[in-house]
Amino acid sequence: MAKTAKSQSSKAEAKMKLAATVSERVEIDCIQLVETVAKRKTFREKLPEKVETGVGVHAQLDDKASRIAVRARFTLTARYQETATGDDEVLRIEAVFLLVYRVDSTVGLKRANIDAFGELNAVFNAWPYWREYVQATTVRMGLPALTVPALKLFGRKPSRRPKPVRGAPKRDHVKRRSRPVPTAKKARIC
Repeated sequence: MAKTAKSQSSKAEAKMKLAATVSERVEIDCIQLVETVAKRKTFREKLPEKVETGVGVHAQLDDKASRIAVRARFTLTARYQETATGDDEVLRIEAVFLLVYRVDSTVGLKRANIDAFGELNAVFNAWPYWREYVQATTVRMGLPALTVPALKLFGRKPSRRPKPVRGAPKRDHVKRRSRPVPTAKKARIC
């Protein structure tokens, strides 16, 4: 167990070093929502217990224009615990954000640098837009506001359940799939 944690830690440090080489040279040019899907089925009296989030990233360097374009795809799905199979989603929200960065110099940048930068920095930059999008979309769908937790890069799983917000209606906390990078605490309904 200790070797696995140490191995994950050294991999995380290596990825951060690769990304840092790029982040020292860039400025955000723009962040745009370029694709979205939002679907909901009829809910039972209670809200779904199982909420999962996912992130996928594709980064591309344009040497001639001195730009890096990153497409970050975020997904949120909700299911009832007792029927948590693939085809029983009662809520699905997807959003693809395009992040464009100006690069001072591309000299010495390798594919591994660009990929690490997209997975870490671009996801970190787009995460607040994703959180706002989910919260606004769930309200527009006639649901309670769903708050996606703050992004924790290389974080540990929480050791205890998050405390409910004072004054908020009492709801069951929802679970999410654990991911090595990036990680987030459990999503919660306000």
